[in-house]
Amino acid sequence: MKSFLYASSFFNTMRKAILMMLLLISIAVAEEVDLNSAVAIANQYKHVGEHTNIVPQHQISLGEEAYWPIELVSSTNKIVTIIPIAVSDGSIAEGDNAKAVQKVHYLANFFYAEKQIEDFIDSSRDSASRMQADFQSRLDRLNTDIKPTLPVSITSLSAYENALATAVSSAEELRDTALELKSKIKSIDTVEEISQCQSLFNSFFQKESLLINALRELKERASDVREEINTKIANNEIDESYGISLSAEFLISGIESTIIDMEDKSKENRENIDSFFSSLDSTVDEYYRVLDQRIAERENNTVKSELWDKYRELNDRYESIVKQIAKISPAHRRDLEDIASDLEALANYIEKENLQKANQMAESLEEDISDMEERVGEWPPKCTGGKYWNGEKCVCPSGMKESNGRCVKEEGNLLNIVIAVIIGIAVITTIYYYSKGQKKEEKKEEPSSWSPYNFN
Repeated sequence: MKSFLYASSFFNTMRKAILMMLLLISIAVAEEVDLNSAVAIANQYKHVGEHTNIVPQHQISLGEEAYWPIELVSSTNKIVTIIPIAVSDGSIAEGDNAKAVQKVHYLANFFYAEKQIEDFIDSSRDSASRMQADFQSRLDRLNTDIKPTLPVSITSLSAYENALATAVSSAEELRDTALELKSKIKSIDTVEEISQCQSLFNSFFQKESLLINALRELKERASDVREEINTKIANNEIDESYGISLSAEFLISGIESTIIDMEDKSKENRENIDSFFSSLDSTVDEYYRVLDQRIAERENNTVKSELWDKYRELNDRYESIVKQIAKISPAHRRDLEDIASDLEALANYIEKENLQKANQMAESLEEDISDMEERVGEWPPKCTGGKYWNGEKCVCPSGMKESNGRCVKEEGNLLNIVIAVIIGIAVITTIYYYSKGQKKEEKKEEPSSWSPYNFN
C-alpha cells in the first residue's frame, strides 16, 4: 500500500513538473509583434497622403517592455507623429510612456537624418586626431632634438612647451569624446540615453572650446619663441642661418585658419544642437497631441462603423416588418411610420458624428422594432381576459365591457332583462284576460235557441 502511495505521489509530482515545463515553454515561445505587424497596426492611424516609416529601425526599451516607434510621415516627408507599439502585444503606449518612446526615437531619428551633425563630429574627431599626432611629434622633437642642442637659453621656450603639451592633451580629449559621442548617437534606445547624449554633446563642445583656447595659447607662445630667436639673431647671440632654421621649428602653419574654422563650425553646430534639445519637449508634446487625436479618431471611426452596422441591421429588420404589414393592425401601423422617421434620424446622427445621440436612438429603435416583431410574430394576436379578435383588435363580447384588462358584464344589464320579462309577462297576461272577457260578453248577448215555435 505504501509503495502504491509513493508511486502515486511520484506521478503527481511528475505531472506538475510537466505542466510547469509546458507553461514555461508556452511563455517562451509567445509570439511577439514583428516590425511588419507593427507597421500594419500604425497604418490604421494614418491619413490620406501619409505613409509609415521607421528610421532608424530599432526597438526602444522602457522598463520591461520594448516598443516599435513607427513614424507617420506627411507627403512632404515631415514626421507627423510617432506611434509606439508594444512588441509584446501590439498595444499602443499611453501617457508618459508614449512620450518617452517618442522622445527617444525622435532623438535617434534626428541624428540619423541630420548627417551634417555626424559629419561635423567625424571632422572634429579627425582634426583633433591629426593635431594630437602633430603636436605630440613637435613635443617629442623639442625634448629630444632641439632643447639638447640649443647654444643659448631661450626663456620663452618653457611656456611654449607647456602650451604644446596642453594642446596635445586637449586634442586627445576632444578626439576621445568625439568617438564616444559618435557611438552614442548611433544607438539611442532608452530614455536614460537622452540625458547621456545631451551630456556628451555639452562635454564635446566644452572640449572643443578648450582645444581652440589651447591653439590660441600655442600660437602666442610659438610667436614669442620666434620673436626671441630673432632678437638673439639681431644681437649676434646665435648664428643667423641656424637661428632662421630654429625659428622655422616653431612656425605652426595654418593654425590661425584652423582656429577660425573650428570656431565657426562649433558655433553653428552648437546652436543647432542647443535649439534641438530646447525644442525636444515641445516637439514631443505635439507628437503626443497628434497621437492622442489619431487614437480618438480611430476609436470614433470604430464606433461609427459599429453604428452603421447597427443601422443596417435595424433597417433590414424594419423592411422585413413592412413586408408583413398585413399582419399589423391599423392602430399600430402608425408606429412603423415613427420607426422609419427614427431610422432616418439615426443615419443623420451617424453621418454628422453625433455618436452619443446615435447610440441613444439605436437603443430606442432596438426596443421599438423588437416590440413590432413580437406583434408580427403573434398573428392573430392572442386575446386575454375574455376578449376575442375581431379582425382589428381584441374586444369584449357584446353586453360586456373591459375593466382592468378583463371583460365584465355591464352594470344594470340583468335588472333590465328582468324588468323587460316582467313587463312582457304583464302585457301578455293583460291581453289574455282581456280576450277572455270579450268572449264571455258575446255569449251573454247571444239569443237562446229555444222557442215555442221551434219544434226541433
